[in-house]
Amino acid sequence: EIANQFDTYGVETKVIPGFETIEELKDDELIKNILDTHAPTSSTYPGNPEIFQWGCVRNEAGEVSAIGALVRWSSGSFVISSVATVESQRGKGYATELVKRFISKTHQLGVETLSLGVSHKNIAAINAYKRAGMSEIAQFTNYLKPGFQSK
Repeated sequence: EIANQFDTYGVETKVIPGFETIEELKDDELIKNILDTHAPTSSTYPGNPEIFQWGCVRNEAGEVSAIGALVRWSSGSFVISSVATVESQRGKGYATELVKRFISKTHQLGVETLSLGVSHKNIAAINAYKRAGMSEIAQFTNYLKPGFQSK
């Protein structure tokens, strides 16, 4: 039985004009609240020792509209994790902007490639990542053993 299907998207990093910086978000309670409310299946939460930084983008009113974590695995690879857009702000390009900013940030750190995993069914997120310049590089499926339940 299929438990989950994920797609991996990746990009060669570069500085993207207009997206050279990313605001670092350090408010763990705000991050947790956004994830719990708007992306409850997120895999990365504040306190994870692999987090390099939390980043965010804000709307015109200055409110946090999208967040995500830049994670550095013990292997040294960088990935984006737990991208979440506040529900009322979806469809406005904030996730795409966030990813573009992370692409620029990692290039400035000397990282050559950046990737992320996304549920195969999350078409809105996949489209946002494609608009940011990412492309599918792999698919992953994990299966349940008979008699086991997924969480």
